[in-house]
Amino acid sequence: MKSFSDYIIIKSAIRHNLRQCKRVLNGTKICAVVKANGYGVGIKNVVKQIDDLVDYYAVACFVEAKKLRQITQKPILVLNFVHMSTFDYCIKNNISITVSNLKQQKIIEQFEKRFLNKKHKLKNILESQDNEKKLKIHFAINTGMNRIGFSSQNDFYKSLVILKKCKYLKLEGIYTHFYNAENLKDTTNQNRIFMQYLDILKTNINQRDLIVHAANSEAALNYKIFNYDMIRLGIVLYGGLEINYDPVQYGESKGYREYKTKFMFKPSISIKSKIIAINNVKKGECVGYCKNYIAKKNMVVATIPLGYADGIFRNFSKKGKVLINGKKCKVVGNICMDMFMVDITNVKAKIFDEVILIGKDKLGNIITLNEFASYCDTISYEVLTNIKQMRFNIKNA
Repeated sequence: MKSFSDYIIIKSAIRHNLRQCKRVLNGTKICAVVKANGYGVGIKNVVKQIDDLVDYYAVACFVEAKKLRQITQKPILVLNFVHMSTFDYCIKNNISITVSNLKQQKIIEQFEKRFLNKKHKLKNILESQDNEKKLKIHFAINTGMNRIGFSSQNDFYKSLVILKKCKYLKLEGIYTHFYNAENLKDTTNQNRIFMQYLDILKTNINQRDLIVHAANSEAALNYKIFNYDMIRLGIVLYGGLEINYDPVQYGESKGYREYKTKFMFKPSISIKSKIIAINNVKKGECVGYCKNYIAKKNMVVATIPLGYADGIFRNFSKKGKVLINGKKCKVVGNICMDMFMVDITNVKAKIFDEVILIGKDKLGNIITLNEFASYCDTISYEVLTNIKQMRFNIKNA
């Protein structure tokens, strides 16, 4: 043991969560999103649990794709454009890239012309008629999120013209991303725009094996109608999705009730620590930096050896709580770089007693990932990817 704090990876939960999804997906292809080192859980941990259950993986950049290729032979999609210098690696290693505007498509056209006019070691590979030896692309369509994707149908058409001229380029898929998937109206509007691009594509390209995908975790598990050929599952794999379908807010016509099932997702991580100090604080004394907290009465304060250097947000000081001996104890004072303090006045506790930030205690009391995120005024995604594991004991459960 090198630390008083544990970062516990619950590997079996990742597989369990995917199986929960597969119960209702009726054979739809699954793309597991493992960007940001598997949402902070560890890409190797994730792949080892689900590699036999998924059809595809998605990552954010080429660096992640190259690392992922060392541990799986499944197809990989980079959810962004990549530098031209990496095209050859992508071709040789079955890595597909995203094209989201006309400029990017023209770069690919330049790449092909450059190497076809020269004796290049890649040319022999490109000369193969095997589609596995072509540069595979997925078109991204901007349907309202305004992050990446074609926003002009005219530019999209021009890209299709270029595509048809590129001998060594294979269109493998087309996708969009729903920015508010819990809302049926917003998602339907995005899908309507997406379908316009699909019509343009089908009018100009005769291709039967195209992979169409749009639904993320929440969309896939709320609405069947947006699942197309493949769905992209991210946060749900890591236990960070809570489906709270409200027919009054989101409309009665569609929703997870359509599946006639209840999803029982499990958390993929737990964070625990220990009390390392206890102080009796008198009324009127301060706790922490900048006199941010002044004791209104005599109290007992415990110090926990975790801080913002470990990924514990400073916002956690506003309304954060931890579990100590079966009771939720409130954070007091500002979060420090390496420590924070909690009020244990009404708890029987001693130095080295267990402190749970995320997870369940022996009595069954729990602080969920989403509850912890709400204490920090953020979302589960940011919590997962923000934890700095260097100063934790990394354990598997």
